[in-house]
Amino acid sequence: MKKVKTSYVSKISSKGQITLPVVVRDALRVKSGDVVVYSIEDDGAVVLTSSKYSLDDVYGILPPLEKLLTVEEMVKIAKDYKSSKETQ
Repeated sequence: MKKVKTSYVSKISSKGQITLPVVVRDALRVKSGDVVVYSIEDDGAVVLTSSKYSLDDVYGILPPLEKLLTVEEMVKIAKDYKSSKETQ
């Protein structure tokens, strides 16, 4: 189990928005307009991380695939990956 150093509280607005406390923004080194990633762990914990790059920033950084995959091939790869993770 991970040890929690400090907890902070935010209230959800009627639009489903939250304001990150200054301490949290400082810890993540984020400012207005930056992207924050919410990851839900297996134990239900939510982890926030900052994303230094937007999708536009990284688009085209990887070389194109040698072969385009069909949807069926992508689904099979995803299922194989998921089942390999479940057996670990």
